[in-house]
Amino acid sequence: PGAWRWCSCGGAMAIQTAATAMLGIKHPIVCGGMTATGSAELAAGVSEAGGLGMLTSLHCRTPGNLHAEIARCRSMTKKPFGVNLTIMGEKRGEPEYPDEFVQVITANHIRIVETCGASHPLMIKLHAQLKRGGVEVIIHKCVKVSQAKRAQEKLGVDMISLMGYDSGGLPGEGDMGIFVQAALAQKVLKIPFLLSGGVGTGQQLTAALALGAAGVQIGTAFNATRECVKFGSSYKRAMVEAGANGTVVVGKSFPGGASRVIRNRDAVEMMRIESEGGGRAGLKAGTLTFADVAHVAKFERLREGMAANDAEQGIWNCGQSVALVDKVVTCQEFIDRLMREAHAGMADVRGRFVAHSKL
Repeated sequence: PGAWRWCSCGGAMAIQTAATAMLGIKHPIVCGGMTATGSAELAAGVSEAGGLGMLTSLHCRTPGNLHAEIARCRSMTKKPFGVNLTIMGEKRGEPEYPDEFVQVITANHIRIVETCGASHPLMIKLHAQLKRGGVEVIIHKCVKVSQAKRAQEKLGVDMISLMGYDSGGLPGEGDMGIFVQAALAQKVLKIPFLLSGGVGTGQQLTAALALGAAGVQIGTAFNATRECVKFGSSYKRAMVEAGANGTVVVGKSFPGGASRVIRNRDAVEMMRIESEGGGRAGLKAGTLTFADVAHVAKFERLREGMAANDAEQGIWNCGQSVALVDKVVTCQEFIDRLMREAHAGMADVRGRFVAHSKL
């Protein structure tokens, strides 16, 4: 799954991998499926720049809105894009099995779907229905290599997106960075995998390929582009100014609830409440409940903050790669820079290999 090669495309260097071939894209770069910001503008911007854009069902909230967003995206680009279908109904109010969303996806002849969440029986049913409906490539997001291996063997997936602890959003409870995740994945996965988490430079893309990945999945850096219309100026300014300590992990008191987010007022407040409530031990003892943090953690609070362009209101996902964001650019400018850096990184590495006769 890790085979790749450089090719010359119209005078510019491109990278061909299993991901570019399966997804029909120019560059092995996939946009993350982001609940708050996965709109047609961002998906089309990434696709037009040579990557794979990603609409998100939870961003659309209803099947009707997803249908309309797919049409809007197709009015902006003729290039491939995918739809993310994350099943977490207990947190977003969606049904346990998203049958109507699946119907919209298949009726619109979406070729690529990213899935995340839910139990194995539900995922097996979901993937079978997607395949029957004409979906050709299912990317499944995992936070552990053991999960990825089970998905490869039992869930009928075509590609894995493997998250590291440095990723924004729900990194799971493995607390493992992407470097070790990649090395483990290369040992056990026979299908292509993407590395997700902490990626913001082209040299990191080259490193991911050397570690056996077929490409990378990027969320945070795309949230800092002009095409991310759901985040206003205060959000993008917060990302540019975040620095190396700009993210925190909240929700660790609650099983499966840890999220890496931007360090803002509400995130700091949530950490305070968790700490004073006793954390995971407090949850067991009854001195901490989710109701204690719900007023800052609920998704509607973030939506209200986004509407007011207030980056301090609401908990919003953000990966450690925010430390690499230094300005707001277009998707095209960002991907072009990544590819230049990837090419330069490979040339630099090759230059360090010398024959024994020269030592």
